[in-house]
Amino acid sequence: MTAIDQTRLEEIFLGEDVHLLDKVIEALKPETSNIVNIFYSELIGHPDAGNFLDSEIVAERLTLSLCDWLKNLFLPRSEEDLEQFVAFQHDVGQIHARINVPMHLVVDGMRVIRRELCGLMMTVKMDQTDLVKTVLLINEVLDHVLSLMNQSYIDDLILHERNIHSLKMQVSPYNLAMECEKQRSFLFNWALQVTLNLFENEAPNTGRLSTLLRTEFGLWVSHKTPLLFTDQDFTTRLEQRLKQIDDAVVAAAKRRKKGLDPKFYAALHALNEQVSRTAWSLSETMEHILELESGRDALTRLFNRRFLPTVMRHETELSVKHNIRFGILLIDIDHFKKINDSHGHDAGDAVLEQLSETVVPIVRANDYLFRYGGEEFLAIVGDVTSETALHLAEKMRTVIETKDFDIGGDSPPIKVTVSIGIAIHDGHLDYQRTITRADGALYGAKNGGRNRCVLANGGSTQVA
Repeated sequence: MTAIDQTRLEEIFLGEDVHLLDKVIEALKPETSNIVNIFYSELIGHPDAGNFLDSEIVAERLTLSLCDWLKNLFLPRSEEDLEQFVAFQHDVGQIHARINVPMHLVVDGMRVIRRELCGLMMTVKMDQTDLVKTVLLINEVLDHVLSLMNQSYIDDLILHERNIHSLKMQVSPYNLAMECEKQRSFLFNWALQVTLNLFENEAPNTGRLSTLLRTEFGLWVSHKTPLLFTDQDFTTRLEQRLKQIDDAVVAAAKRRKKGLDPKFYAALHALNEQVSRTAWSLSETMEHILELESGRDALTRLFNRRFLPTVMRHETELSVKHNIRFGILLIDIDHFKKINDSHGHDAGDAVLEQLSETVVPIVRANDYLFRYGGEEFLAIVGDVTSETALHLAEKMRTVIETKDFDIGGDSPPIKVTVSIGIAIHDGHLDYQRTITRADGALYGAKNGGRNRCVLANGGSTQVA
């Protein structure tokens, strides 16, 4: 459809009726802000707009952008202008897809713009025939703009869904089985500690006990199972079971305050039953896991960049929905080119491989680690504060700095350092902003002397 849209837009913007578009531009100039205010006042009240629009977001981030978009809506007057115009509408559609704005919300917004522009032209003194032509042109431009946005929106969503499918197909059954077994073991150990606590304390602290959703197991369920398991409902079932377990802990703790009576043992039995069912659900799901074919870096066996948008979108949705922040750690090997130049590319590959093996045990069950490109790695760390992310990055830096890297042959081991840029998701729906801020922090670490961690903090940096 892009070619059809572009051809018709060329006829409109470069055709004989361009003088009518000039009248639209002239009428629109003093009314742009008013139309934008009407646009957001109506959309903020939409039931599906809550995650995307509020008064602060509109005031600080969106109003100026929409004003600029509206002012440039009828401006192209050359083929070069038109190409840029079409590319920009595609970009807008991709942004909508990236932050997962429902397409019907975009259509509703375009309806408001259409109504206000046509109503505005009704107040302009002009020939009746020209008025009809102008209203038709306005509607046709908006139709083609919406078509361009929709195409890139759909293309991005299709790619996103394909990547989710490929990501689910990427982890080998053996590795996923090991991860599930690890989490099952954690669950049983947690249940044992809770049971001992209930027996040993006449008045156990229910607030401390009922936290399975925020343990390593609970975080693994929230952050990783939706992207790694082919069963779409698996995460939902697990989250329901975790809630039931926490409720069972609270019930058992309340009964414990009244002594070791039969009702307490019944509550304890109910808790153990919930834990067993959850563990069984993990085992059952293992039968449906499919082997994945691609998506890991051949050298380091870490995820490659193919699945980064998929994971980032998932983490952003979690962050916005539950107000749980995630962080980005950009890890860059210092003077890596010098290692290749001095010892050869085989030595550089050995360093990359050993560095990934060093970092993997440091990240947690709910974190993701990517080979970002060349000598760069990217970690997505879920449910963190700035202090936690900085501590984790500093731990990585220190472990790497103290390690001896074997580069093979007769060469002695070498020392390697890394610079790490850190950024915490600030609630913005466009996840690329967080990566960009982490990249800026990494740039600050490099300029600050390397072998250090820098935390992006509203334009300023903090050195660990």
